[in-house]
Amino acid sequence: MIAAGMAYGFNLDETLPWESRSSQRYATAEAEARKQRQGLWKEWLGEK
Repeated sequence: MIAAGMAYGFNLDETLPWESRSSQRYATAEAEARKQRQGLWKEWLGEK
């Protein structure tokens, strides 16, 4: 959902005990979705 621009990461500085790199993967996916104005980012970034 994050990569599709339909969600964003909360508390990306916290890691999951069983997946230490998850925060970085979520942050990267969110940044890419924002950059490409995917999903809700188009509206949230002012491009209705």
